[in-house]
This record gives sequence, C-alpha cells and structure tokens, in this order.
Amino acid sequence: MKSLRKVKSIQHLLITASIFFIAFSLNAQDNWSAGIKLGDPSGVSLKKYMGNKAIELNVGRTHWWDGNGWYNNRFNNWYKDGKFGYDDYEYLGYKANVPLSVQVHYLINNDITEFEDDLPGNLDWYYGAGVQMRYRSYLYNYRYKDAGDPSWKYTDTGWEVDLDLGIDAVIGLEYRFEDLPIALFIDANLFTEVLNDPFLFDMQGGLGARYLIK
Repeated sequence: MKSLRKVKSIQHLLITASIFFIAFSLNAQDNWSAGIKLGDPSGVSLKKYMGNKAIELNVGRTHWWDGNGWYNNRFNNWYKDGKFGYDDYEYLGYKANVPLSVQVHYLINNDITEFEDDLPGNLDWYYGAGVQMRYRSYLYNYRYKDAGDPSWKYTDTGWEVDLDLGIDAVIGLEYRFEDLPIALFIDANLFTEVLNDPFLFDMQGGLGARYLIK
C-alpha cells in the first residue's frame, strides 16, 4: 500500500505541475506560446521567448517506442537485484501506469535567411540543453519454486517506481506564420541519464504546433 500511495503521489505532482504551467502561460501577457507536441514525449508544450533565447517546457507521455521490451528486460534486472534465491522462477507479465516526462530546455534561436523571399513567415533553427525527469511504475507477475518444493507459487512484486533524471541536448526547426499566431516545430533530443542509470542514452523527438501569445 505504501508503494501504491507513493506512485499516486508522484502522478498527482506531475499533473499539478502541468496544470500550473498551462495556467501560467495562458495568463501571460506576451512572448509566450502554448500548444501540443506529438512524439516522445507527447503532451503539452510551452515556450517563453526572450529575444533570440527561449525557455521551453514539455510535459507528457514518454517511452512511446519502447514496447514491451523495456519491461521484460527490467524484470530480469529487478530479480537479480532482489537476490531472492528461488530454485526456479518464470516471468509471466506486467502491469504499468502511463510513463510521464517533464522537460525544461534553454534554447538559442537562429534565423534561416536563405528562404526569406520564398516563405510567408519566419523559419528558425535552434539548439540548446536542459534537464528531464521521467517517471513510470510497473508491477511484475511471476511464479517461483522454493528449494525442495516442486509446486509453483504465484505472486507479484507490488508497484515498483522507476524515476530517471538526466540531461537533454536539443536541436530543432520552428516556423512562425506571418499572418497567423501559429508556430510549427520539429525537434530531436538526446537524453543522457544521470540517475538512476548513469550514462544511459535515449533518442527522443517529435513535432507539434503552438499558439503565439503576443
């Protein structure tokens, strides 16, 4: 029960943070954009412009491309770390909550002038860095045999929490229409985990649209 309460507490914290940033951006007077991003993560995307600099926040569903492989491999690591010493065991499956990500990036925007005469708007490329927190929880179902007992015993782990903290490197393109308060963007992101699996790398990215608040 304590693990389940911990899982729900982290979920509520991430949801509350998302609502706070959305409300803050909608109440901002200028130099903000708010919209959605599809990819990894998929969810809410906010951006604060400061001249040719910007701060970006993305909150949403992560690990779209992992499939079941991550959970299946993670069970073996969990079992080895637990050192349960069963005479035999079999992994049966898992349950998982929605994995969530919070990214905060500091970006530097650069005008692409080669297409100024051909495009009715502004095209920029940008790069930057930031931090990311990723959270997910899962429950493993398995069966095992004790030494000297041929019968299977069925159990599960209780909810396990995986909380990752790391550094992002970002590069992307953004197009802002001249007559519409809309910005389209596409980006790629390299996540380098610091906690709890140091130097584990993961490629992320996506595309989206934001409404410009001028």
